[in-house]
Amino acid sequence: MYPTPPQRTAAAQFIELRSLIETPVLKLERIDGKTVALNDLRGKVVLMSFWAT
Repeated sequence: MYPTPPQRTAAAQFIELRSLIETPVLKLERIDGKTVALNDLRGKVVLMSFWAT
């Protein structure tokens, strides 16, 4: 488990976690109908939200 940093500044409120295993190939359909592969976003910050009903 990662130690929690002190919450003294806005920057200290976030912890960067790095995967211990390679991310699997994942292709998702965007809201505009285009497909994006997760591997194409390597090196960028990615926020994914999965909704289910």
